[in-house]
Amino acid sequence: MKEYLIIYTNGKTENVIVPDKQTLINAKFKGDKDVFMKKVKMLQWNTLSMKFVEHVKSGRVDAVISTADANPFGWRV
Repeated sequence: MKEYLIIYTNGKTENVIVPDKQTLINAKFKGDKDVFMKKVKMLQWNTLSMKFVEHVKSGRVDAVISTADANPFGWRV
């Protein structure tokens, strides 16, 4: 299960816990992807060390390291 932060085009936000994006669309928008794309500006979710933001209109997903404990270079000192 993932916790998604839904950022609507009207500025409101809502937290939803669902297994995946399709389940979110089914639960909140009756499975209508067009309504989802019209009403939602961005989706945000976290993994253990990453924060992801999907810009719904463009489909672009930005990823940012969300903890100082993660090494962005992949090597250890």
